[in-house]
Order: sequence, then C-alpha cells, then structure tokens
Amino acid sequence: MIGPVARTWRERPELRTHDLHQRLLTLWVEAEVARSPARACASSSSPGSRAPKAPA
Repeated sequence: MIGPVARTWRERPELRTHDLHQRLLTLWVEAEVARSPARACASSSSPGSRAPKAPA
C-alpha cells in the first residue's frame, strides 16, 4: 500500500505539504504498529502451532 503513495509523493511535488507529510507519517507508523504483533506471532510459532511459543 505504501508503494503507490510513495510514488505519488515523488511524482507530484505540488501535493507535498507539511500537514500531508505529518498525516502520512502517522498512518505509516500506525500500520507498522498493527503489523508488528502479527509478524512476532508468525516468527515465534512453529508450523501447525496455534499459539506463540513462550519466551525462554
């Protein structure tokens, strides 16, 4: 999803405002935070496992 936004940002400098930049950064951070738990669960569980492994 960020690809098309980044491409538009590069190709359309007239759209670049401080407020839009701040909004895009906020949305990007929120998206990364939302992805983090899913990524952690996927990397810490074994195939076929339903729950993440307990930390050692």
